[in-house]
Amino acid sequence: MGKDCITTSSAQIYFCVSTSGHVSPRLSQTKSFKNVSVNFSTLKLTFKTDKQNPKKEITQIILSYQPDLVLSASYWIQPFDWLPLQDALVAELLKKKGIQTVCHDSKTVLTCFNKSKTHNFLISQGLPAPKQVYIHHELYVSHKNRREILHNPYKEFIFSQLETLQYPVVVKDTVGFSSYGTEVLQNAHQVKTYLDSKRNNFDRVVEEYIPGIQMGVEIHGEPGNYVVFPPFLF
Repeated sequence: MGKDCITTSSAQIYFCVSTSGHVSPRLSQTKSFKNVSVNFSTLKLTFKTDKQNPKKEITQIILSYQPDLVLSASYWIQPFDWLPLQDALVAELLKKKGIQTVCHDSKTVLTCFNKSKTHNFLISQGLPAPKQVYIHHELYVSHKNRREILHNPYKEFIFSQLETLQYPVVVKDTVGFSSYGTEVLQNAHQVKTYLDSKRNNFDRVVEEYIPGIQMGVEIHGEPGNYVVFPPFLF
């Protein structure tokens, strides 16, 4: 056995992370892994690559260790929000090879990756979420460079929705990128000016601003067996 694996009575377990760094030993204390003694200081595989499509390369490296189980743990490296999706794509390839994985599936990751989908999912589950207006970029600018379109009713619809929000609001991309490009605007006029500017070059969400301390929470497990960890400050 090499230093990159640990053993239980029946299996080798490889713990793969997206980049080097300390991973909290709390994971080894969850119900799913209570019989596993994990040495997080050595049990990691590091993947840092500039390739456009690294999932096959990463999958082959993991397969070369012939693991029985692979656990994914994305670590903090830019762009933060892309990493879980990359891990999910690798996990799907590993599953096709018969390797058991502990990882989010790609559909779940995409729901979390898209802020509009995340908002709609939270509402569908009866969870409180700030009021939000979604702006489809192509529809919003569809009247530009098209002589046959004299009036854009979608744009007027968006303006009417903006009037229903409580201000200030947060304007941000629908996709990840760790809050890059996020702006706080004070009134509907500022939002309209923003949407009509060159800064509006992608789908956007406009969401009511909630003052206070920003916190997060981690949830590990599987359906019927979840462990919710204490909230932490960003």
